[in-house]
Amino acid sequence: MEILYQVALMSITHDGDATPTQYAIFDNHEDALKCANGLLEEKESYSSDYNAIYIRKIIGDKISYLESWHI
Repeated sequence: MEILYQVALMSITHDGDATPTQYAIFDNHEDALKCANGLLEEKESYSSDYNAIYIRKIIGDKISYLESWHI
């Protein structure tokens, strides 16, 4: 089964609700991490609607969170 890594900008509310906005999908963790690090370096250029960056691992219909950064 294929493993994908999604980089997503997230809007997390005070209630804990999270709305992901997909930024990119990669087939390896290293490229996803490079992408997330690039987003962290450019965080001043995003809409203030986003307050986190996540890397999520996708296997079939299962999604797990690997890393997150609050911005």
